[in-house]
Amino acid sequence: MKKSLLFTALIAAATAFNASAESFTVNVAVNKVLTPLSITQTAAMVIPTIQVDESLNNGDVLCSSYYDVHPGTNYCTGTGSNGQFNINGTPYAEVTVRVDNTGQNVSNGLQLNLYAFNNNTQAEIKTLDSTGLATHQVRGDVVLSDFSAVSTSNVVFNYDLTATYN
Repeated sequence: MKKSLLFTALIAAATAFNASAESFTVNVAVNKVLTPLSITQTAAMVIPTIQVDESLNNGDVLCSSYYDVHPGTNYCTGTGSNGQFNINGTPYAEVTVRVDNTGQNVSNGLQLNLYAFNNNTQAEIKTLDSTGLATHQVRGDVVLSDFSAVSTSNVVFNYDLTATYN
């Protein structure tokens, strides 16, 4: 037993004398490239002409950009279309695109509600393709908010579309 302990101790000592550790460095060149996001409107949102009469109640959805005639109603005449946009930036990057009314979204007794077309929320996450492009659609619903405030006129609503890298 003494011989085996002595032998084990000799092997451990020999191994310890044969071990070595050194530290080394590596240099890495880094170039930070920032590509700004840009938004280009390719087609404006169009809401059909709206007819408001006594059969309506406050809160009724009158017309939408994505329907020629809103289901169950005949308050729209003409053709609607969603706003369409190109988002450009760094290829394969993930971005959040958000739509918001600028200022008030109520005018002339009407309210404009805005949504990303694909998910019915105000924000949508997109992944830019290999060229750095994603397309985005914004839809709008016009709701009667105050029948007594409606008058015959052209109503203008403004909205913001923002894109940010995630």
